[in-house]
Amino acid sequence: MKRIPVIISMLLVILIFTSCFLNGGGENKFTPAMSYEQIRQGAFFSGRLIHSENALYNNLKPGLLIPFQDISGEWIENPIEGCYEYNELSSLYGYIKITDLNAQKIVFDYVVYYEDGNAGNMFKKYN
Repeated sequence: MKRIPVIISMLLVILIFTSCFLNGGGENKFTPAMSYEQIRQGAFFSGRLIHSENALYNNLKPGLLIPFQDISGEWIENPIEGCYEYNELSSLYGYIKITDLNAQKIVFDYVVYYEDGNAGNMFKKYN
């Protein structure tokens, strides 16, 4: 009679471990929807995107890819011309992919690429 709970416990442990290995060991196999080169060569939205229940005005829909460029820089004084000039320090590229949205929340994935083109951060399902 004591063997049945032991056997069931062992089967549950085996089932838990095999389920971890069958789905890739819990690895995040996220594949970016846009490459670094595609984003750099594309156009960027300026301003705001509107979410509305009225389809005539709505800009945000599930599956929408929104590329972005994040430029960091500083203003350096040019004493010869008596003005300041903008000096770009770094430029990061990435995109946001809308996965779900309603009036209360927006769920999206996003990827940020470093300047060398390698994906630095890949995130899924962020509210």
